[in-house]
Amino acid sequence: MKQIVAVWLVVLCGLWSASAAAQGGVVYTPTKAQIRLLQRAAVAVQNGETKQARDFYRQALELGPFNVAHLSLGRLMQKDGDCQGALEQFEAARKAPVVAAPPADQVIFKLDAFTQELRQECPGELKVTCAESRTVLTLNGEPIKCEAWVSRPPGRYTIEGTIEDSGEEVSKEIVLLALERREVSMDIEAPPPVDPLEAATRGGNEVGVETMREALGVVSRMPKPPVVVLPEPGLTSRDVWGWSLVGGGALALGAGGVFTALVAQTNAESRSLADQNNIERSRAEALIEESERWAALQFVGYGIGGTLVATGILLFVFDGEESAAPEGDVAVEPSAAGPSLQIWTDPNAAGATLHWAF
Repeated sequence: MKQIVAVWLVVLCGLWSASAAAQGGVVYTPTKAQIRLLQRAAVAVQNGETKQARDFYRQALELGPFNVAHLSLGRLMQKDGDCQGALEQFEAARKAPVVAAPPADQVIFKLDAFTQELRQECPGELKVTCAESRTVLTLNGEPIKCEAWVSRPPGRYTIEGTIEDSGEEVSKEIVLLALERREVSMDIEAPPPVDPLEAATRGGNEVGVETMREALGVVSRMPKPPVVVLPEPGLTSRDVWGWSLVGGGALALGAGGVFTALVAQTNAESRSLADQNNIERSRAEALIEESERWAALQFVGYGIGGTLVATGILLFVFDGEESAAPEGDVAVEPSAAGPSLQIWTDPNAAGATLHWAF
């Protein structure tokens, strides 16, 4: 920025000198309005207000173009990263009228130096067109999209394209220049679909394609065999009740075992208390009552559990004879005297009745 301000100080001094300072050719003399705009631009640059300085340069150029104004505006654009705008201003400066000072050859020298910087620093733009829409592209290993512009620094690049389904591949090497807008075409065509019938007849097969198609047509018109659906095995109501009774009986037997363990524990405490010299009568009586209670409960658990398990097993045993007996009842008839068991079921309940004849 300091270089730009210095250039403009030289320009402003030269503008007030005689036009004879120019070495031949037509010399442009800025107007007073342009000089005021250039002064404002120089102050804005010193204050770091580059956007406002660019506006002042554009207003001065609207009043009349000349080389140093284009050069200064282009340099500001270059500093702000607007490479394309800077290049356009540098090209305009080469064609615009010249001022008396600085000399035209010095302006050209600056233009060449600044343009060379653009060629080294500014990126180029690349767009890859794909003949096949399923093409997957990479640029130096980085995925890119077809028909989309990408910005990259100048240099050498490798474009690789692959069709997803067929696996067809193609690769290209390119050199991207600074400020270049380049389009590259990746002509990858997917192979035509292969007729399976034609593929089957290759290699000297005597059966023709049309013959095979006719045979396939006959097969496709043949009636399809009926589908036989086998019934799925299921549980009967008697099975459900049988398993329920066996499960409940197992739980009851387990409870009886727990009560047996409690009886043993209580008896062990009673024996331990009896070995002591000073026996607490109330504690001893409580242990005896507790032991008797657990003993009664264990017999209840064993009795109920055994009955439920036996009833469930009988339901399974007599399940095979259900068709011979009337629906809802299975009975074991006694002889002249003795016990008999009648097992009954309905959709909502099941049970067994024990008879004893004398």
